[in-house]
Amino acid sequence: LAQVAAAVEFLFLFTLACGLLVLYATLMASQDERIRQAAIVRALGASRAQLSRARWIELAFTGALAGLLAGAGASAASWALARFAFKLAWHFSPVLWLAALCAGVACAVLGGWAGLRAVLNNAPLHSLRTN
Repeated sequence: LAQVAAAVEFLFLFTLACGLLVLYATLMASQDERIRQAAIVRALGASRAQLSRARWIELAFTGALAGLLAGAGASAASWALARFAFKLAWHFSPVLWLAALCAGVACAVLGGWAGLRAVLNNAPLHSLRTN
């Protein structure tokens, strides 16, 4: 049973690392469009702080949704394994859902913020002229 737990932990960490890489690649692929959108919004009067706050909120909600989906998947997988593979009683764990939610938000904010810093650091006029 300890070997199974170690294998599941390894798969979890591997999946988490892959998810962070996919998030970063997605943000890098859409970075030019995000810079252009940020330049337009800033040219229309939004402050850098407002734009930063909007990005934080976007990343937090994206991470929360990802965490809740991961919690649902983990609960479904643990139920199926407990019932069909190990013939054990399964109990709902709200801690799993809370941990998945917090991990999703943390990973999205940390992984996403690294890719979105360039969006806030570009001057609006320069961004609009080059795009």
